[in-house]
This record gives sequence, structure tokens and C-alpha cells, in this order.
Amino acid sequence: QTPGVGLLIFKKERTLDERNSSTFSPTKRSNNSAPNPKNEILGGKGLQTGQRQEDPGRQHQVALTRKIFHISEQAKYFPSNIREDFLILNQLHYEFFKIVYNTQEPALALAKLEFWKESISDLFRTGEPRDPLTMVLNETLTRQNLPLNLFVEMVQGRIEQVREEALYDISKVIFQAQRAQVPLMLLTLSLLKINASQSDELIEVVETVAGASGLIEMVRMVPQDLRNGRIRLPITVCSKHNLSFKTIYDKNTGVPSNDLFDAVLE
Repeated sequence: QTPGVGLLIFKKERTLDERNSSTFSPTKRSNNSAPNPKNEILGGKGLQTGQRQEDPGRQHQVALTRKIFHISEQAKYFPSNIREDFLILNQLHYEFFKIVYNTQEPALALAKLEFWKESISDLFRTGEPRDPLTMVLNETLTRQNLPLNLFVEMVQGRIEQVREEALYDISKVIFQAQRAQVPLMLLTLSLLKINASQSDELIEVVETVAGASGLIEMVRMVPQDLRNGRIRLPITVCSKHNLSFKTIYDKNTGVPSNDLFDAVLE
């Protein structure tokens, strides 16, 4: 049996430059880079202890994430001091999600995801963001002790999703979903100061929820996949219901066939 994704992440040897210190440090900047005052927890005249300046870019990214209903609802239950950080992490995860499902050419999707992996790794090494989203992520990393390997695994999970578009059965779909979802959940637990690596039971729960979330995502994105001319449903399910891209739509009415609905229900 394949080991759970969560345990694989914790046991995987870290081969990046940050081997001995894989959490972000605001002091890791190049010699030519001055600290950005927007990334400081304190700063500016008239600020009281514990307050921080409002960053318009950060507020814009938070506002974008709040438009995603299920994430916005989850955020209500997070402590106010980490709520924005939770939303920023989810906005980053959502950016990877959009690349997978909205980019028609796999090569282009892979290039975009590799750019993000490199950008985040550089952010940990130098503290220099490349784009608006990593700019606001920079502030979260300055305030929260989050490990680099989880960010890398989150991007890598989406890369594998693009590379292995046709999966054999539901178990493969669940494993692939865990690759993309588990890192985000572990980062969320880190925000809450919960060390999941110390509890196999908690890791098992995370893996189960991640697999279920991935299945829901796959089913929810069937219409988008059809618009992009592809099917991500498992090969065994499609074969069982004689489903192919040519048979998805009824030739007479042009509406989706019953075979598609049966495959989705399964």
C-alpha cells in the first residue's frame, strides 16, 4: 500500500538550499535589498504595539479570496490575528488551481507552475518577492513560521496533476488530490501552531479530508474540463460507462449524455 501523502511529506529529505533552515526568515535578503516597511509588523508614526500598516495589495488579495464562498466561510472561524494569513495561503493555492483548470496547453500550465515554485523558493532565500501575490505572502512569512517544503509540495502536487491528466482509477485520483491539498492543510495547521508531524492520527485525518476535497474538485470542474476539450474522470469509470469525449453529448439534442451523469455519480 502506498504511504500516505502527509507522512511522505514529513519524511521526504529536503534537498533545497534551505536544508538546515527551511522556514522563512525576514533577515534573509540580498545585500542590495533593503527591508520593505510594509512587511514589518510594527512601523510608521502613531502605530501602537501589535498594530501593522494596512497594505492595499494585501487587502486586495484578501478581498479576492473572500469571494470564494467556502473559503470565506471557513475564515470566520479563525482567530482574527491569523485570518488574513489563512486567506493569503488559500489565494496562493487557488492561483495554482486556476492554472491547472484554466490553461488549455499542458506545457504552458507546467511553465506557470514552475515559475511559482521558483518564485516561492527565491522568496525564502532572499526575501525579494517577484509579483503582487508573493509580495503579500512575504508579509505572512515574516509573521508566521511556515516551512518552505510545504509550499514546494503544494506546487509540485499541481505539476503532477497536469502531467498525469488521465488517471486509472479513483484511488489514483485520491492520491493525486492529496498531493495538491495536504500541503495547504498542513500550512493551515501551522498557522494554528499545531504540529501535525507529531500525530499519525491527525495526518490520517488530513489525508482523508484532502482526498475528499480533491474528488469534489474533480467533479465540480467537469464542465470547465469539457469546455477545454478534456475529461479528467478515471479511466476505469469512463470505460465502465462507455464514456469518451465523442460520446459525452447527445448527438440529437446536444446536451450531456446520461453516461456522463452516471460516471460523475459513481
